[in-house]
Amino acid sequence: MVLYNQLKSEQTQMKKYTENEILQYVPLDHLNPTQGAITLFARDIYMQGNEHAELLFFFNGGPGFSCIRDWRSSAWILEALEKYRVILLDQRGTGRSQPVDIAMLDKFASPEDLLGYLIHFRADNIVRDTEFLRQHVFKRNKISILGQSFGGFVALSYLSFFPESLNQVFITAGIAPLTCSSVTEVYQALIKNLALRNEKYYQHYPQDKLKIQAITEILRKNPITIGNEILTLGRFLNLGWYLGTEGGFETLHHFFDEAFCDESMTKLSWRFVKNMLQATSFWEVDPLYAVLHESIYCNGFGSHWATDQIIQSIESFSLENTPPYFSGEMVQKNAFKDYLGLQPFANVAELLANKNDWCHLYDLQKLQNNPVPIAVLLIKDDIYVNYDLSQAALKHIKNARVWQHDTWQHDALRKHGKEVMQKLFTLIAS
Repeated sequence: MVLYNQLKSEQTQMKKYTENEILQYVPLDHLNPTQGAITLFARDIYMQGNEHAELLFFFNGGPGFSCIRDWRSSAWILEALEKYRVILLDQRGTGRSQPVDIAMLDKFASPEDLLGYLIHFRADNIVRDTEFLRQHVFKRNKISILGQSFGGFVALSYLSFFPESLNQVFITAGIAPLTCSSVTEVYQALIKNLALRNEKYYQHYPQDKLKIQAITEILRKNPITIGNEILTLGRFLNLGWYLGTEGGFETLHHFFDEAFCDESMTKLSWRFVKNMLQATSFWEVDPLYAVLHESIYCNGFGSHWATDQIIQSIESFSLENTPPYFSGEMVQKNAFKDYLGLQPFANVAELLANKNDWCHLYDLQKLQNNPVPIAVLLIKDDIYVNYDLSQAALKHIKNARVWQHDTWQHDALRKHGKEVMQKLFTLIAS
């Protein structure tokens, strides 16, 4: 009887929502439509009978990640659906929006040809894609938007280009570093927090330091190959990606519990190496993340492998340190050698790093006079979006109401979705 009632309740909830799939052709370059078109995919969700509700477009983190699939298990989406019709957009180049994938590289004649394609996959064109959907598919005068992490950067670009199209803006852990004049300046700030997170990890799990030290020594001498994949020391240090998530310390700690075949810690287990390759495979599965990562900060200037410049200048992150600090989400040049799935992108990554004529992504004058109400969640202990740079940027954004959290991590929207949305709704109405 209990099982039947539970199933009946779930079936009732399943009938509560309507879900539509939108597949649309949009120009590759909205400013020059003759260059061809790409497909754009979005998922349109609303409570039955609520199809006329205000549209809330969601820009997820990235760059280069597809949008949420299992939305029924997402607390923030279910909360938002009480008020809005939610549009989950696969940002161009991800998911079903003509994904950038190794399998499609053969259609490009050269790295320069691929470069000419990939430069159209930044926030400016994500915004123009959304404008296309607003005008031609949904035919709405205004929409609201929610941006998480990189999605918040997209939201600020939207406010810079088309503020007249927006009714409300919500941003979680995603205020772009508007005051920085170089990508190096961004990473100088980010690496300070990353160093602190490394130190906090060792304070939390001091017994792991000897294990990591032994792993480091083994990989420094001999990277380990399984099939065509190779676990280098640099790739191992990319595990620092998890340091900025809630429960990330525990994730790393459990990885190291079964690292060795022997108690003297002289030989890594096959299981551990395989787990490490899988745990760091996100850059291969979603190559746009690595390929375009530094370019999301290029607001009229180039990147020039800024990550490498910063990491190589700090002893604690040096591969010769014992053990070196985990490098977090910082995409270094060696990733395009260490990851089988990134090797085909190595040449275009070099071209992107040396490109200096990037268009501007933000209009500070428009942001300083912004008429659209904005509700912002700032995470103080954030290794992905620097808190101090966010605070400096907010001084140049009018109409922003800020809620700060001192203990949550960058993934607060995913972990505390209902509470986050309720607070942001209250904040924007105040």
